[in-house]
Amino acid sequence: MKNPKQWTGFRQHLIKYKSMVYESETIKHPGLLGGFKLFLESPEYSLKDIFHTFYSSFNLTYTQELIEDFAEIMLDTIKRINVPVSFMHGRKDFHVNGQPVEKFLNELDAPFGKEMVWYENSSHMFHQEEAKEIEKYIIELSKNPVS
Repeated sequence: MKNPKQWTGFRQHLIKYKSMVYESETIKHPGLLGGFKLFLESPEYSLKDIFHTFYSSFNLTYTQELIEDFAEIMLDTIKRINVPVSFMHGRKDFHVNGQPVEKFLNELDAPFGKEMVWYENSSHMFHQEEAKEIEKYIIELSKNPVS
């Protein structure tokens, strides 16, 4: 990808062909609008918070510099990380393969702890039904880093 516009164009196809979210006969995803509705109904988010979550953070995160930096990450050259390391990945994510990350983590020397957490009903976007579990994990992680 050469620029953020190409990145968002690519993601449109992922959404169209339902590669961004996982659904089955028993597991339904609320979709992007349903997810947006969760923010609107939450007493914890103001309209300003919602705006910054969806608009500002995207524009600040998906920059040309970030895209170029991603292309240069060589996991096989990283042998040791001296901080706790944790990866969360959706088991149903078919366009970002979590197996190389898991292999990297297994081979990594991380003296302060390392962990790979798989979410069974999530794809590229974490599933709403696993949101509370993910939220709890992140809160606990911030209190007690991986060991």
